[in-house]
Amino acid sequence: MLSKDQQEAYAKLAGIEKTLIKGLKWQATREIEAATRRVATVTALVQLALADVTAVLYRNVKILHSIANVY
Repeated sequence: MLSKDQQEAYAKLAGIEKTLIKGLKWQATREIEAATRRVATVTALVQLALADVTAVLYRNVKILHSIANVY
């Protein structure tokens, strides 16, 4: 069982972590939303299926890179 000091430290750490992660989550969400708009635009404008697939794969790799940079 944790001592009172350990419990307080754990609660403080959890609060700090929530604060930090909240900002990162917001930034990652914005990156995903922007990538989604770009993919939707490309797939709407390009009528070739292979080009659509290529564009989506490229965007997926780019968004993974962007999210990795955020975290």
